[in-house]
Amino acid sequence: MRIKPILYNGPMVRAILSGTKTRTMRPMDLDIASAYEGDGWYETRDGVQVPILSLAPYAVGDILYCRETWAAMAIFDHLAPRDLEGTPIWYCDTNPDDPTNCGDDKGRWRPSIHMPREAARIWQEVTAVKALRIQETTYEDILAEGWDPRTSQPMTDGTAGEDARAWMQTTWDAIYGKRFPWDKNVWAWAYTTKRIER
Repeated sequence: MRIKPILYNGPMVRAILSGTKTRTMRPMDLDIASAYEGDGWYETRDGVQVPILSLAPYAVGDILYCRETWAAMAIFDHLAPRDLEGTPIWYCDTNPDDPTNCGDDKGRWRPSIHMPREAARIWQEVTAVKALRIQETTYEDILAEGWDPRTSQPMTDGTAGEDARAWMQTTWDAIYGKRFPWDKNVWAWAYTTKRIER
């Protein structure tokens, strides 16, 4: 078991907190993807074949702590994240520009990448990992990604309805579209997770 960080944006944090998000996809490294044929094995530069899942950044049993946009008290704005242990933390899971989101004591918003582990409020355990092309995402996958099922229904063949697939594409492209656009149908890691206590 390893303890590792994972980044989530505001909408994904809200979906996790509401209990609707139990799965996340992350693009596969381009070097790995270019040498992976989808048969479950990856050939290394030395010609050795290894299981593709052994190369995933996260493995079954890993514990993930969510890094999200956050803030400490304004009087601590000059301190580095490592020096903030024990101080109150605000989490930006609502509009970061809304002054009613926090009290007057809140300092500047800090990027998720700089959140220390001690400040994380969302912890997850990885329960499954698979490799797939992003357009292979099923309706059930999209539900697990945080899609609201009241908005769309699956098509008769079990694939995602147009609204759900459009949401998935928009969500993916908003996060990864510059390097890994949906239309390129890139390879990705798909992680199933469950919330756990810290």
